[in-house]
Amino acid sequence: MITLNEYDKDNMTSSLVEEHVIRILIAESDPDLVVLYAEFLSRCHVNVTIVVASNECLSALKSNNFDVIILDEHLSGNILTKDLANEILRVKPYQRIALTTTNPSYRTSTGTDFVGLIRKIFC
Repeated sequence: MITLNEYDKDNMTSSLVEEHVIRILIAESDPDLVVLYAEFLSRCHVNVTIVVASNECLSALKSNNFDVIILDEHLSGNILTKDLANEILRVKPYQRIALTTTNPSYRTSTGTDFVGLIRKIFC
C-alpha cells in the first residue's frame, strides 16, 4: 500500500536520478492506477512509459531498455500476465519485474501460479 501523503514528492530526487535517468515501464490497464503511477513517478523525475495491454508491453520492451517493469496481474491483452513475465525473462533474463495486483490476497486465484515465476526472478 502506498500512502502518498507520507512522501514529499517535490524533494524525492537522489544522486542516482541525477546520474542516470531511471526508466520504468508500467503495464497497467486500470486508468486510475495509471494516473497514480504517472503522477507519482514523474514527480520523482523518473522516465515512465505506460502500456495498457500485454502485447504493447512486449513491443515496448523489445524496442527500449527499462530499469524496472511494473506488471499488473490483470493486464488486458491476449497474453496472460504469467506468460508475459516468462517471455520478458526469456528476452531479457536480468530484467527486474514488479508484479502487482489490486485484489486482496485471499481473492487472488493465480497467486500460487506466480510462486515459480518469483523464484525465477529472484533466485
